[in-house]
Amino acid sequence: QRLVVNPILGAEQNFGQKLAKQLEGADDDVKWLAVELLAVYFLISRGGISASLKKATLKAVAPEDSPTAPGWEQVVDTMNEGIANPGVGYNINRDQQLGYLIDFCLRFKAIGDQDQQGDLLADPWRLRDFADDVSEGIAVREMRHIILHLLRPDDFERISSRTHKRNIVDAFAKEFLADEVTGDVDEQLLKIRNCLVDLGVKTEASGDVLDFYRAPLRAIWDPGADQAD
Repeated sequence: QRLVVNPILGAEQNFGQKLAKQLEGADDDVKWLAVELLAVYFLISRGGISASLKKATLKAVAPEDSPTAPGWEQVVDTMNEGIANPGVGYNINRDQQLGYLIDFCLRFKAIGDQDQQGDLLADPWRLRDFADDVSEGIAVREMRHIILHLLRPDDFERISSRTHKRNIVDAFAKEFLADEVTGDVDEQLLKIRNCLVDLGVKTEASGDVLDFYRAPLRAIWDPGADQAD
């Protein structure tokens, strides 16, 4: 109700100021829920948002003079980490990213039966379809790609941009997909990854994990990239 149904529009206030206004008078459990949502939002970010800003935002939202939530210290420590830079759109459209995350959680909880929830989480392509089946008025933003990666990192890339995913598939399709056009971009990406792994391809500075953002792969789909990154 506070964030999605009653948004604060305009550029006069930044996201933090708007959120503080939206949470005025809210019960402590609502504020802790906002902290949890923001923690998930910040979880992937590295570089684009500093660890100090992540922590300050969480603490500003948390209830004042309230016992800390279970696991609070672990949550704060996790803000020092990050696995990707999700891009400018992720940072400037926080309300839409949180709106998508709220909608995803509401729809998932509405399933009710834990066995059915487990079955959904166990099937990457059913989960993908669920992630795309948003409620009316909810924008499918970068959070869609991020939540799928966080839930099933072996099936979905640490890529928040559909354009990047499409560019990778286009660059490798002739070599690895031939005339096969079945599946959406995520399924095609997984097939390409598996082919590269089978060939023994390694990428720089990524350990045993093949990474499309590392050399030599990035130069194939993104010729303008700085390969020193």
